Amino acid sequence: VVCTAAATAAETGDRDELVASLADAARPALNRGAQAVLLAQYSLSPAAPDLEDVLGVPCYSGPRSAAHELRCALARSA
Repeated sequence: VVCTAAATAAETGDRDELVASLADAARPALNRGAQAVLLAQYSLSPAAPDLEDVLGVPCYSGPRSAAHELRCALARSA
């Protein structure tokens, strides 16, 4: 799903509008059975926690996933 309103909100730093526009874009897919949201663009990743709260489904993003994997790897090597 492409959401041009989210791109504009991300560029201007309007987090509330970012979350609202992403939620509006994701709802049709969720209504058809999708069980998660994947934010494929780095600039959208700050919205992930709020988007999870609004939509009630997991929301994945590259930066958050990478940080989690790095944290786990460091913990295993300690």
